[in-house]
Amino acid sequence: MLMNLLNTHPVDTSGLSPADRHADRHLYLIPPVLLVVALLLWATQGYHCLFLGLNAVGRWIPDAFWQTMTEVGDARVSMTILLLFAFRHPRLLPATLIAAVMATLVVQLTKHGLPVSRPAGVLALEQLHIIGPTLTAGSFPSGHTATAGVLAAMLISISRQPWQRIGALMLLGLVGLSRVMVGAHWPIDTLIGAAIGILAGIAGLAMTERYRLGSHAWSQWTLILFMLYAGMYTFFNAFPQNEVHHTLKFLGLVALTTYLYQLVGHLGFFEQVEDDALPAAKGSLN
Repeated sequence: MLMNLLNTHPVDTSGLSPADRHADRHLYLIPPVLLVVALLLWATQGYHCLFLGLNAVGRWIPDAFWQTMTEVGDARVSMTILLLFAFRHPRLLPATLIAAVMATLVVQLTKHGLPVSRPAGVLALEQLHIIGPTLTAGSFPSGHTATAGVLAAMLISISRQPWQRIGALMLLGLVGLSRVMVGAHWPIDTLIGAAIGILAGIAGLAMTERYRLGSHAWSQWTLILFMLYAGMYTFFNAFPQNEVHHTLKFLGLVALTTYLYQLVGHLGFFEQVEDDALPAAKGSLN
């Protein structure tokens, strides 16, 4: 029975619709814009520009909001969000994992190759509004924003309406802004991180479509387990050191419930239960 289940395709791997390809085209415009803005800021105002002003403004908004936004940049939380859409858009599973690996490699290699100090390693602590741990090294680029860039790329790729694409970009912007508000990154770090994440997302989506990754039943189950792990981690661990862990727990619960309900229904479990119940109902009538 287990082997039969594992050999069953848990998701539909039909080809992309024209709407999917149209949505993907919007992604190619975003990284160049982010890179140009970052270069202009660095060339005209310096690497540390805008930080103190933005960080000071962040004090006017509750810390819990910025904590929530910055946790969206955690890979497990981003994957949990994608669980809400992954069943209807199965290419998100392989594309997200490929993009996450690529973004992580680029970010970590850059951080080690270009050791740039964070704001707390350059400025006096009394000048900063820090939320969470005080970090001093590994500023460039922002890993959280790169993860949010991957998330935004996936959401834009499945969008059908302009407001959906705008919403994905707003979420990316808030995650990047939160890294400045918590005192962890310079604004330029977040711009470059976002560009890296979206480029990785584009590559992940392209590889998934070109090589039809995730089309085999075993690979689908493996990918599903990765995503479910992210959802369970978000729900059961929920970052207890964070004030907003109840919000993250709720997100994990909703994402897991949504995905598992769709998955179990697709596998015919509900139909089987109804079929088993019919003879019993007929017997009780007799």
